[in-house]
This record gives sequence, C-alpha cells and structure tokens, in this order.
Amino acid sequence: MVTSLLSIVALVGVCPEERSLQYSFSYSRQEGWQIVFRKKPAFVHGLDASPKRLEVDLKKGCWLVVAIEPLDARRRDAMEAAVRVAKSLRMRHGFSVQVGIRPINDYEAILKWCPEYEVRYESPLWVLLGDGRTAGVRAGFIEDSEIQDWIIESMAKARKSKK
Repeated sequence: MVTSLLSIVALVGVCPEERSLQYSFSYSRQEGWQIVFRKKPAFVHGLDASPKRLEVDLKKGCWLVVAIEPLDARRRDAMEAAVRVAKSLRMRHGFSVQVGIRPINDYEAILKWCPEYEVRYESPLWVLLGDGRTAGVRAGFIEDSEIQDWIIESMAKARKSKK
C-alpha cells in the first residue's frame, strides 16, 4: 500500500531555550494532527487535537492548555513560554500548573472541550482551567510576565467564585 505524501507529515522540533522539550507533530487523514514528546518535563502533556469533550485528567488542578497550529512557525515560542511560566510559578509561588499542548485540527472543534471559546482563527489559543472549569481564554502571542499575571489573577477569581 502506498502512502500519500499528503496523508502523513512529520514536523520535528527541539526548543533551543528549553532543551528539556523535544517533540514532533504528525498528521494523518484519520487522526488529524498529533504531538508526540520525546523529552519533556513531567508537567507537560501532549493532548488530542479534537477530543469529544474535556479529558478527565484536565478536570483536576490547574491546567494551561496551549492550542496551536502545528504549521505555525512560531508554535515553538508559545510552547517555550508555557513551560517557562509553569516553571516560574512552581519555583516562585509554589503554584502547580500542568501544561497541555493541543494541536488545532479545527477551530470549531475547540467548542467541544471549551464551550466558552468564541471562535477566532488565531493561534496560539491559551485556555486556563481550574478543576475542569474554564478560568480564562486568551488568543495570540503573550509575554511570559503577562501569562503569569493572567494565570494568578484568573485562578484567584475562580477560587473566589467557587466559595
């Protein structure tokens, strides 16, 4: 059986600032885009591109889900920023954040796992979850300090609203 060049594509990356992050994206017609990590910190997770609903694992604790277009040359910047911010929050504030990297197959499919999302064709998409509830949604490239402040403020608001 001959595999079409269009049905399988692999993009390999190593984040230069974060040598602990080595990954590849692959594409197939059946599965869409997928990310596979060869090396990563324990708090970084590859997520399915188009889940039917929010995964069970994402319903526990604080998660920063970064949804990215695999063909966007700047995807690495967003992934690096998420890792740096999560490390900083752990070291400086004792705040545990899991980072999920989700390839974008279809922007409308994001609504299945993040109903608060207003469809905008912009990557990266930053979704902050606290115990499975959406605490915030942002789009586009954001400086590390802004991401960190946003996480701290959004999680504080989410905790207050739970009480």
